[in-house]
Amino acid sequence: MERRIQEEERKKKANIENRKKEREQKIEDANREAEEADVIGRKVDKQIKNWVVGKSIHNMLNDLDKIWAGAPIPAKRLSKVHSSESELKKAYMKAIRVIHPDKNVGDNVSVEQKCLSKAVFTVLQTSYEKSRG
Repeated sequence: MERRIQEEERKKKANIENRKKEREQKIEDANREAEEADVIGRKVDKQIKNWVVGKSIHNMLNDLDKIWAGAPIPAKRLSKVHSSESELKKAYMKAIRVIHPDKNVGDNVSVEQKCLSKAVFTVLQTSYEKSRG
């Protein structure tokens, strides 16, 4: 009887140790990912700044494929003068569906893609809201 109690205690201690190690590994992984995200974030910021310079929302949507592979390209090039509000909205909504940060999650999405997704989404959203007045 006493051996069984000791065995159960040993198993509990081993289980607790395993959970501690798993928790420490998760914390270590999260810290490593945060450091990687910081480095990549600076790189992404430079890319975004170079891509945005002097562009209206129309031009950003036209050139979205230059910063985001697989981005939808408007069927008709958008321009401030010749594009209607509905054409702009359709192009914007298509782009947001692809780029939205909630769509770019999971194990198969790199940290760089996640950072780029957040940055491009924020820039497009801000520019679109400004264009609407």
